[in-house]
Amino acid sequence: MPKLRSISRLWLQSHGHLAAVGVEGTGSYGAGLARCLAAVAITVVEVNGVNRLMRRQRGTTDTDAEAAARAALRREATAVPKAADGPVEAIPTLSVARRSAVNADTQATNQINAL
Repeated sequence: MPKLRSISRLWLQSHGHLAAVGVEGTGSYGAGLARCLAAVAITVVEVNGVNRLMRRQRGTTDTDAEAAARAALRREATAVPKAADGPVEAIPTLSVARRSAVNADTQATNQINAL
């Protein structure tokens, strides 16, 4: 994994000076990318996407990506992504584990009752 990270960093830097990387959706679908970039000491900023209604009507385009990159470059996008390692971020994992345990308990109880 460290080799892949260094290759990714080299690839990013091969396109010019790397000031920051703008990522949309760092709290959801972009979270993994944001964590990976932060792990190799690349500055990550949250960029706002285009209006969702407009995106649904016309789809996303390269101009949307370019606008996000320019916002990050101009430092208009200054939101720092949340770290995904705090106690609040653990709540969904605990919730899934609890739901799974309750389902397993119910299934075992139903099997015992059926026997």
